[in-house]
Amino acid sequence: MNLPWIKAFPLLLLVLLVTGCATKVPALSSITMTLVDIRTEGGQPVAAVRYLNESVISIGLAATRHRIYVNGNLVGEATYPEAVGLASGLPVVIQIPLKSPAGTNLPLPGSMISYRMENRLTVLVGDRRVNSDSDSAGSVTLP
Repeated sequence: MNLPWIKAFPLLLLVLLVTGCATKVPALSSITMTLVDIRTEGGQPVAAVRYLNESVISIGLAATRHRIYVNGNLVGEATYPEAVGLASGLPVVIQIPLKSPAGTNLPLPGSMISYRMENRLTVLVGDRRVNSDSDSAGSVTLP
């Protein structure tokens, strides 16, 4: 009995192993986030966050959230519920409304601050939302 498909089976298996799954989660660790500015616009605190995709492929974010600490104190949470496209190597700065705890004093323009951000990036993979958490820190002189 001659079964040609038995000879083709190892090749088919190899093709399946190499191609993998088509709905993989993008490598979100290649995205760096830095705080550019915190200010009040129209009575509303706003955080300017810069995103840089250091990957060779573009990445689409479904939403972002950042808990922002300045000089060790929580100044608020910035949530951006809209989609953001991050092309490879091109920085994107987004102004995000900042929800601050009552009595929080924002840093003054021109001051040098140290910051830490607890970040949550959300991507869509097929029909499900996948979250990726990270921290970033640095210092910046506010404009």
